[in-house]
Amino acid sequence: MPTQHLTLRLRPVVSKIIFSLASAALILSGSITANAAMQAESSDDWTSSIFSAYGITTMLVLLLVGLFVYQRISARKKAQGVTNLRGRTRTQSSEKNYLGPARVQALEPSPLVERRQPPMEGVQVWEKPVEPETVIYGAYRIDQEVSKLIVGKPHRMDVMSSRAPDDRRAIEASLIKALESSDTSDDGRRRAQQALEEYGFVARQSATMLLGRDAWERSSAARTLGQIKSQSSLTSLIEALHDVDSVVRNQAVTSLGSLKMPAAIGALLDIARRHSDIPATLLSESLSACSVESLSFLDAPASEAASLSHPSANEPDDLERFDSFEDLPAGVDDTQLAQVLSQLENADEQTRISLAQQLAVHPVQRSVFALTSIVINDPEPAVRSAAVISLGMIDHETVFAPVLIALADESRIVRAAAARTLSSLHLDRADAYVRVMETADAETLRAVASACIK
Repeated sequence: MPTQHLTLRLRPVVSKIIFSLASAALILSGSITANAAMQAESSDDWTSSIFSAYGITTMLVLLLVGLFVYQRISARKKAQGVTNLRGRTRTQSSEKNYLGPARVQALEPSPLVERRQPPMEGVQVWEKPVEPETVIYGAYRIDQEVSKLIVGKPHRMDVMSSRAPDDRRAIEASLIKALESSDTSDDGRRRAQQALEEYGFVARQSATMLLGRDAWERSSAARTLGQIKSQSSLTSLIEALHDVDSVVRNQAVTSLGSLKMPAAIGALLDIARRHSDIPATLLSESLSACSVESLSFLDAPASEAASLSHPSANEPDDLERFDSFEDLPAGVDDTQLAQVLSQLENADEQTRISLAQQLAVHPVQRSVFALTSIVINDPEPAVRSAAVISLGMIDHETVFAPVLIALADESRIVRAAAARTLSSLHLDRADAYVRVMETADAETLRAVASACIK
């Protein structure tokens, strides 16, 4: 802005200087022309009078006067144009300042008068749906309805399906409390678990466990799923085993043990190999719960139960137990064992059962290998069941893998014998799982893994 004002002030001075220099140049040229004319030959015509010294001087003076008048007129026009431009700019700005709010107020509809255009014919008009008001029933009312649900009485569905956050928390807490109460019957626990699944609490906790912002929130969701014990949360808990936080992983291991599902054994073994920071006792408890306690439905028939509880005369009562992790003796020099093994090749079903029972008297590596081969390859379920029982009587960590394989046998009798045998083994199952992964061959590992996921 200061530079522009200085330029405007210097313009008149510069124009005056230029005008003075032009006048001097014209006068100088006129005098030179006059002197040249005077020295020339004189003439009596009218042209000589025009181009005389006085005529040329008069013409130059008139020209200077005309130039001066033209300059003054041009300066006045420029000044008047600048004044008009400034006035027009101020008028427009004032109109914006004073007329702007009035125009805005004119555009805004009056709050007192609501004007609606009538809908056009043939055009569907969409109106925003009115959201229903959320009703909060309270914890006392919710406890009453949950109590009715647990005992199987009619209850209010609108109370149980309330979408208010406080009511949702109260419903979940009341159902879990009933699920863990010792006074609740088995049917009541089943109803509470079904309600937790149907009303979306299991799905919400699963999503929170996998997508929670902090570790505390995710571990709390995993603990809640372990309390609910819903089989539908198995996949989410297995996914939580790979959480970046160790607290969440440990809680997922505990919750999987609460589910007592054999399908979780493979994932537990894999996570034990990947993360050595998981406590061995915690992993052992979960593996034991998934491999034994959940197989109570595999109870053997009464005849088989009697045979399992009352061993035959060929089975010694004072059989030595191998509770340590030391390797079994090879048994190469045992001639009686060699005779038994030689009879297995071409024997009938009853003979193979008797020979499998006799192998339990020889707690050596050759007996374990032979019994394992019978468990995997023998076509008769009764023979495989007898081999599993003999492996349990040997009670060494080397029998752990074939017993696990027998848990996935196609025969119910074999699975029942394997469940009973696994529950009677005197060994740390977590260490046994790790030892199987470290020492077993590829074929045995595939068989164990296949049995764990069935």
